[in-house]
Amino acid sequence: MEREEGKNINQNFNRNNSRNIILISPSMVTTNWAPREIGPLSPGVPMGLLSIGSILMENGYQIKILDGFLGKIDMDVELEQALKQTDRKRILFVGISARTTQLPSAVKAATIIRKDFPDMPLVWGGTHPTLFPEETCTDPLVDVVVIGEGEYTCLELAEAFSGSRPLSTIKGIMFKDADGKTVFTGPRAPTNLNDLPSPRYELFNIDDYLHRPMISGEGPNEGKTKKLLHLHTGMGCPFRCTFCINTTIYRDGKYYQKSLYRGKSATKILDEIQMLIDRYGVEHISFVDECFLVDKKRLFQLLDGIEERGLKFTWSTTGKAHYIKDTYLSKDVLKRMRNLGCVLLGFGAESGSQRILDYLKKDITTQQVEHAAKITNDNKIISEFSFMIGLPQESIEDMFKTVDFIKKLKKTGEYVMVQGAQLYRPYPGGELYNESVRLGFDAPHNIREWTTEKLQEIGGFVKPEYLPWLRNDNKKAMVIRYVTTLLFWDSGRKWESKVALWWDCIRKVTYSILNGTFAIRRKLDFWALPVECQAVDIIRSVKKSVMNKRRSDVRKEPLY
Repeated sequence: MEREEGKNINQNFNRNNSRNIILISPSMVTTNWAPREIGPLSPGVPMGLLSIGSILMENGYQIKILDGFLGKIDMDVELEQALKQTDRKRILFVGISARTTQLPSAVKAATIIRKDFPDMPLVWGGTHPTLFPEETCTDPLVDVVVIGEGEYTCLELAEAFSGSRPLSTIKGIMFKDADGKTVFTGPRAPTNLNDLPSPRYELFNIDDYLHRPMISGEGPNEGKTKKLLHLHTGMGCPFRCTFCINTTIYRDGKYYQKSLYRGKSATKILDEIQMLIDRYGVEHISFVDECFLVDKKRLFQLLDGIEERGLKFTWSTTGKAHYIKDTYLSKDVLKRMRNLGCVLLGFGAESGSQRILDYLKKDITTQQVEHAAKITNDNKIISEFSFMIGLPQESIEDMFKTVDFIKKLKKTGEYVMVQGAQLYRPYPGGELYNESVRLGFDAPHNIREWTTEKLQEIGGFVKPEYLPWLRNDNKKAMVIRYVTTLLFWDSGRKWESKVALWWDCIRKVTYSILNGTFAIRRKLDFWALPVECQAVDIIRSVKKSVMNKRRSDVRKEPLY
């Protein structure tokens, strides 16, 4: 099929009376709206807003999506321009989608809107408002909270703000009544994803997302710029990990109906893959579901469809280590996946201590993680494992087990990648968050309290000294966190970008230093004067200043 160029729909914004809607994905940076770092693991198109925007567009609304992660221009400047160049009467509402780490920027955006347009309806959604709808709704910067999936909810909200129906008839929202009291309208039934329109990527300037450095598929150390887009194919999760918000969102039952997993059909996914290839020339697709591989039947249908249609692209996704077994992702299946474009599988390994894995209800073993690393490596599929430290009930010995386990995994083969052990974040939702509060974590009670620097530390979300169970060992945990971030990060990847190459060189030098100092500290049990952390912070500061310089050089031309 001949490639079609997607048109930027934003050029039509403000040309259709009273059917304009602004959707905002705030940055996760607290101090400014800095540009994101473009790389293989960087965020892509905001998929939730894309899905909402697509159904609104299909129903005749004009959509403007502002993505705070792009950083081409200051987000507040872009937002102010969008507001000033549009007649208030021609904007139905502004929607803000926010995770907890986006709250500082979300509050900033809402404040700008309130200042310029005091009567503008502000609709908040995303994971944090979904988890805490009442405390979100009580804020004066919030008029309506969308709880859970927002596609049909936002479509009905557009009707309500057009005057055709009252808010009380819309399921899945919370709003303030005339007396300022919060009103919950009842849970909304889970969406049949096959009924949703295919994502309309032309809602964005697609070139802002399309060209990205990533693993080429030729090997774990070979990187090149490819045309990459994300695709979302399922909702929910059937597992019970105590640290994950999904255990709350899809199992709670108070604000949302129980729904463990729903996925698009294989045929619909194949059609969307075909569209991305034909329309945008996409070379790599990242399937961003929580549980893309959970449906065994669908996966095999997808593999058959990719082969039958002759679709040529590479792809990556996530899974669980226990999927790698003879009865599911066997050697033969993985070999076929590799031949049909699969180059990377991400796994949440979380810990090298089986005691901690059981405590987290991961329902996997360290042996299964090792097996997954070996079998994927043998089939030249990159396996990327993520880890955490600093968990409630976790001892320093457990943390050292994680460090040793990571070293063991890295020896498996060149196709094994590891994300350094990140400090546990008491992220709202799930059993572990409630356990953190019980153990003394100073939980915020409203969205403003979540924006404090204490809780929104860039790169770490929260410092070890703010976690009560780490107060006696916070220096040890901090050194382990900082060291493993660089100690186990793959630094030899051959990227086309000169900046990436320089950054990898810095990582190599830092690796050799940290590897030695960490071994000495561990042997002597000496954790005072954590100069490694200061060194890493200096490197990050230099990198940030370079990025901000690049940001300041961008011409702030009119956007519309």
